Amino acid sequence: MIYFYAEKFSPKTMKKFRRLRRFIVSLAVLALLAGAVITVKNIVLGQIRARIESTLHYGRLRLTFIPPAIVLEDVRAATASPFFSAQKVVLRFSYLTLFKRDRPLTVVIDQPVLRLYEADPSRPSGKLDLRLPFSIQNGFIRNGDISYWSRGVS
Repeated sequence: MIYFYAEKFSPKTMKKFRRLRRFIVSLAVLALLAGAVITVKNIVLGQIRARIESTLHYGRLRLTFIPPAIVLEDVRAATASPFFSAQKVVLRFSYLTLFKRDRPLTVVIDQPVLRLYEADPSRPSGKLDLRLPFSIQNGFIRNGDISYWSRGVS
């Protein structure tokens, strides 16, 4: 750090140096905060990816801070039965719910396609586990297509 002697510079110049020093320190603190936010965002996205990739394939995953939401684009189910696809799935939540036990979400699904097939009784079927670490407060489906096929009904 460079120190200046008071007798060489006028009070006006010293005031400018102090302002410059405050500005540089403020920039350093902001850069540190921005780096921390980016690091936390990448850690959270990594955990979300690990949880989602076992059941869904997606084209793009984003995390937005204002409003807080998880956005999945070009979503497809990993299994053929039941088949699910959607153009976009948005999971919105509030910051306060992160600290609560019950985490209500608002889910918006754009152009979903859901195809259900009657299970073959001779083959064991995988059970669907619906225990989620959140609850769905509101849900919106836009332009959806749901199909069900069985031996006598479609």
